[in-house]
Amino acid sequence: MHFSGGINRPPYETVESGDDVVLKRINKGYTAAQAREQLEKIDAAGLPFIVNFLNGAGGHGYGLTNAQLTAKLYDRLHPTMVNSGDREVTETRCDRLPDPPVLQTPPPQR
Repeated sequence: MHFSGGINRPPYETVESGDDVVLKRINKGYTAAQAREQLEKIDAAGLPFIVNFLNGAGGHGYGLTNAQLTAKLYDRLHPTMVNSGDREVTETRCDRLPDPPVLQTPPPQR
């Protein structure tokens, strides 16, 4: 399949988390429910798409909750790929940078 601009891959839908606490902390500007609604439309249209999961976005000690809520968000959708990035990969490439503020303190417990 060929996409606009000469790109030969499906578009990325950069939701990155299914946890409203994390989405707010990383300033996404929408909730998991709003993201799900849009992803369902793309999926129902039969369009290929790639989703992201930032497994380090929850901060220290919040990864499991972030992962579980993100899995719930993507459940029963049909993305071409789930792309995952984490803090360790970022540190390997940018080992001299301090932790971003979003990673320095865990979100409040539910």
